[in-house]
Amino acid sequence: TKPQVQIMAADQQSSKSYGWFPKHFDSQVIIYGKQVIINLVNQKGSEKPLEQTFATMVSSLGSGMIRYIVFDFHKKYKNMRWNPLSILLDQVAEIQDELNYFLVDSAGKVVTNQEGMFPSNCMDCLDRTNVILSLLACRFLQAQLQRPGVLHVGQNLEEQDEFEKIYKNVWADNANAGAKQYARNCTLKTDFTRTGKRTQLGLIRNGWNSLKLYYKINYSDGFR
Repeated sequence: TKPQVQIMAADQQSSKSYGWFPKHFDSQVIIYGKQVIINLVNQKGSEKPLEQTFATMVSSLGSGMIRYIVFDFHKKYKNMRWNPLSILLDQVAEIQDELNYFLVDSAGKVVTNQEGMFPSNCMDCLDRTNVILSLLACRFLQAQLQRPGVLHVGQNLEEQDEFEKIYKNVWADNANAGAKQYARNCTLKTDFTRTGKRTQLGLIRNGWNSLKLYYKINYSDGFR
């Protein structure tokens, strides 16, 4: 069965887990700059305590270099309605522009620097996370292609059918590669990553993959 989330009591906050949390983000800020954490776990059920504790720990850091955004992925997209993805993208668009990206011109001169990153998570950081990161990466890539005129201002990558197909398949294959290392099974939600929409066929495949994953975790390959 799915492991239950267990949160340590407040009197254990001096333990290694709590001690390493600020150290981890201190090092992330030093290396990458601003941190915009996107937490995609459920806001109810067994995942809720994990989000609440994560939010409390981030708040306790009191760092102006760290922002925390919680987005209940499954609640927003129940009944196969995926349009609300744009809500999250719109919410972070200004922040994403502020963080910028690294760019060097043909003479080797640094034109722009990346000022931060988007660490994100779901429960295993394969399904929900991969969908969101693929969309954030697409938005950055579009800006990068518009800058030298490969794409005109106002022209979207979604309009480039052949390229979009290749791009989405790369991200879906990336998710599957990680999932097979993690649990010897394909990841879920790749129908959305590959096609940009949730389909009935994809839902059936997800159900089949979930059954295979359940069997492998509980009966054949639990050590992973």
